[in-house]
Amino acid sequence: MDRNELAYLSGGRSRVALAALGELVLDGRIRVSRFGRLTPVAGAVGRDAVEMVALNQTNSLRSACGRVARDGAVRAIEPGLLARGLARKGWLGMGLRPTAEGKQLLKEARRLGGGPGVMIALNGLRGIPDSKVRKVFGRATSSSSGGFVHGGGDGGGCGGGGCGGGGCGGGSG
Repeated sequence: MDRNELAYLSGGRSRVALAALGELVLDGRIRVSRFGRLTPVAGAVGRDAVEMVALNQTNSLRSACGRVARDGAVRAIEPGLLARGLARKGWLGMGLRPTAEGKQLLKEARRLGGGPGVMIALNGLRGIPDSKVRKVFGRATSSSSGGFVHGGGDGGGCGGGGCGGGGCGGGSG
């Protein structure tokens, strides 16, 4: 499983956005000010469709989280998880929830660990190894509703969003 699939199973669309943006900041492809303003580094390249969307964000971290979470590149992760039996539709058909097999894969991934992007995917804000970066992301996600339904709502802002939580800090951990 890749970072995006692990993130989706762990915390829904918002976690996918958090993991992608977090990895891009940590490896220097995006700069983020202490006030949460994003600046992609010239020549930075996305390694997957979600990172390419994230690299096009030149607004606030809060806004970028919501935009990335709502993008088709993130929604495109869902069919594969459903087809492989790793997720099922959530309550009232909103979002996805991991199946027993999906939960087992997450447990194994947590045991194995991985790079910063994987750790953010699995653990949310707690997975960001750099305390300064974690603090900036934490400020941007401080209004998180932290809903459990994975991918519910419309992605909101970075942690905003109605039913199901949604921006970078939403989802369960």
